[in-house]
Amino acid sequence: MRSEHARQREQARARALRSELRARESHLDRLAENAQQAWQDIARLIGQKQPGPYDAAVALLKDLREVHDRVGTPEEFARRLHNLREQHHGKPSLMRRFTDAGLIAR
Repeated sequence: MRSEHARQREQARARALRSELRARESHLDRLAENAQQAWQDIARLIGQKQPGPYDAAVALLKDLREVHDRVGTPEEFARRLHNLREQHHGKPSLMRRFTDAGLIAR
């Protein structure tokens, strides 16, 4: 009986994981369709010069990096990230967030 309960829990976890992965893929697909808008959103968020918007910009950048990797344009992402880092190098809090998130220009 106990092993049946454990099996059911494992199946529920597997279903939840598959659901999360489908949701992630869907999110990345939508982001890929609107990548230019996402880059504009990042600029707007950074322009607010506040921790919360910085965190949102970093999260969006991480997703965009994945999108660019999926479509085979990692060099475009690297170029745009490099430009962002150059443009905002005087914002140590933002630079720290970039570095902590592994957003290092290649």
